[in-house]
Amino acid sequence: MLLRDYRLAPEHPFPAGLDDCVTAHDWMIANGPAGPAPASATVIAGDSAGGNLTLATLLALRDRKLRLPACGIPISAATDFTLASESLKTVYDPIISSKTMPEFRDRYLGMQDPKNPLASPVFGDYRGLPPLLIQVGEHEMLRDDSVRVAKKARADGISVKLEVWPGMVHVFQIRGLPESKESIEHMADFIRSSLPNARKPSSQAGAAPTLPTSPSAGQSMTATLPGGVALKLRYCPAGSFTMGSPNSETGRSNHEDEVQVRLSQGFWMAQNECTQAQWKAVMSSNPSHFKGDDLPVDLVTFVDVQRFIASLNKVTPAPTGYQWSLPTEAEWEYACRAAKTTVFGFGDTLSSTQANFNGNHPYGTATKGPFLNKPVAVGSYAANAWGIHDMHGNAWEWCLDSWDGTSKIPGGTNPIGKTGSYGVNRGGAWSSQGVLCRSAGRVKDLPGYTDSSLGFRLAAVPAGAR
Repeated sequence: MLLRDYRLAPEHPFPAGLDDCVTAHDWMIANGPAGPAPASATVIAGDSAGGNLTLATLLALRDRKLRLPACGIPISAATDFTLASESLKTVYDPIISSKTMPEFRDRYLGMQDPKNPLASPVFGDYRGLPPLLIQVGEHEMLRDDSVRVAKKARADGISVKLEVWPGMVHVFQIRGLPESKESIEHMADFIRSSLPNARKPSSQAGAAPTLPTSPSAGQSMTATLPGGVALKLRYCPAGSFTMGSPNSETGRSNHEDEVQVRLSQGFWMAQNECTQAQWKAVMSSNPSHFKGDDLPVDLVTFVDVQRFIASLNKVTPAPTGYQWSLPTEAEWEYACRAAKTTVFGFGDTLSSTQANFNGNHPYGTATKGPFLNKPVAVGSYAANAWGIHDMHGNAWEWCLDSWDGTSKIPGGTNPIGKTGSYGVNRGGAWSSQGVLCRSAGRVKDLPGYTDSSLGFRLAAVPAGAR
């Protein structure tokens, strides 16, 4: 993947950024990871102003008789700097304002003609361009910019897939919503269908586990992933608990205030963090920095995890009546506590002899212990009361919720946070101090963020619960 740091206006007005993108695409073809690559192995995508540049770059490559990519994906693109689209006048957009568009245009174009097709791609001739996937939100000011481009490109004989997402705003793909995840999956499918040798998710079928009758807390069940890789789960029964931390808990944050939570249906939580063997069984790849089949997979973004789960649901069915998912924060903390009310799943102190974290910074009255400075094989430390390992330390774990970084935890029945554009990580990691490994501890990261200490844990939740 190449992210072009192109020159920006007003210091470098049009066509400086466009020229940089054209040059970058030609450079990428000549300098692929395995040497020069065919242009048909590349894709150009961008959002907002980057959506404009995606379309303009395709037009410029064609006009300059340079090699074209396999496809293009403009997202929430600004395509008409004459500002003639009807949605500019009729749609309220909470992200961008119609009042700022003339200034934005003038800063970007300088003295150039706004009807230049390379500045306003809605006026372009699309003949000879590759297929396009155009995504835009229903409730965004630039909606009609995308709709008009799709109409023009189709009239020019180009294969176009236009997706206008109901109720969505400008560049909703980055906001951690269910629609965000689904739209990104659509992009991945479009790219796979466009690239000649794209690696497809494993089609080898795994085996759904046999669902126990009337399972009890901590009862085990095993699913079989493609290639015979085992995925062990533990049952978490329906119930109520106090989520968050009391004011007396050392190291707590204000966004951890206690709330009462009721989970109306039982679910199955993976006994361990997702391992690299499990990831490879589904995705046929391994993004991790630290390598080892029994180590937690790392360097995975929230978006990567959603792609994994979508692929898993296709190749290994969840138990009847369930679906694979990330756990919500409430489900994660409920499984972590395992009916305990202490700071950790096994008491009010934490030593690095109990979990893999930075032992120079234990919690409570625990004494200093080893600091391994790396993840270890899942299940290396004792499980909690429900048989679930490594809920404290080893790898941070993505949850399903979105968060603004300051709002307090949601309470009530089957809560799920939807307060912002960040994702939520739980549990701490091999590099964390003990205070970050508390059952109530929570931190935020952007859905596209990745780190060698960041992984996830699967859950099987009742179908339709999401």
